Amino acid sequence: TESNNKTFTYQPASGNSTSSTTVTANYNATVSASSEAGSCFARGTLITLANGSQKKIEDLLVTDEIMIFNHFTGKYEKGNIAAIVNHGEQLYNVMVLTFDDGTVLRLITDHGLFDIDELKYVSFTEETYSDYVGHRFLQYDAITNSNKIVTLINVEIVQELTESWSLFSVVHMNHVINNMLGITTGLPGFSNFFEFNSYDYSYNEESMINDINKYGLYTYDDWKEYITEDIFNAFGFAYIKPNIEKGYATKEEIISFIMWFYELVDDNSMWTN
Repeated sequence: TESNNKTFTYQPASGNSTSSTTVTANYNATVSASSEAGSCFARGTLITLANGSQKKIEDLLVTDEIMIFNHFTGKYEKGNIAAIVNHGEQLYNVMVLTFDDGTVLRLITDHGLFDIDELKYVSFTEETYSDYVGHRFLQYDAITNSNKIVTLINVEIVQELTESWSLFSVVHMNHVINNMLGITTGLPGFSNFFEFNSYDYSYNEESMINDINKYGLYTYDDWKEYITEDIFNAFGFAYIKPNIEKGYATKEEIISFIMWFYELVDDNSMWTN
């Protein structure tokens, strides 16, 4: 049985932690991963909050402050939530990832983790997951508030009746799930904004400056036809221009993502002026 209770919860990019809006709508949960913004992870996944405690994704509030990794500084810090999406309950193919320290992570459709060997976020799908067995990934250490490195030792696919969730942090987009540094890679162009340093996983300043000088950054005027300025800021639209110019994503794909949210939400006032 598939639940029709699919919700999208968001708050303004200004980080006003006292206000949020939740909308409920019906949509086709079997559309392509890119237009669905990636289904991400299963019910029961633990989200690390800014104070180091953990909360199940189904209990998370958009007003909660979560732990994020700031690639501009190379440090973990508190972050605001841009949006939480519940894709609904149905029978999913769940990728069950097991790491060498015993950590288990249950991913659905398309979700990213930071791969030490690739030095970037890599996307786990049913077509790619086997490529990353044996690779090392970043894990959050709450005691030291820094990174640990763990190795992926096994992935299996199981069918499970569960809910599927997506989580977006303001600007940085990433989050810590079951102690692993993750990101919603089903949203094209919104991860791996710039090259990373291998010593602290911050953006390489020289490469970043070169990219900005060569390709520029988007301004709100480039997207005002489609979204509000709050959404532009919350989802880090400024930083996707180099990825689009390099061919890693297209503006049409991003517009398709926006249209998907139009279909999800009857009231589009949060997206357009």
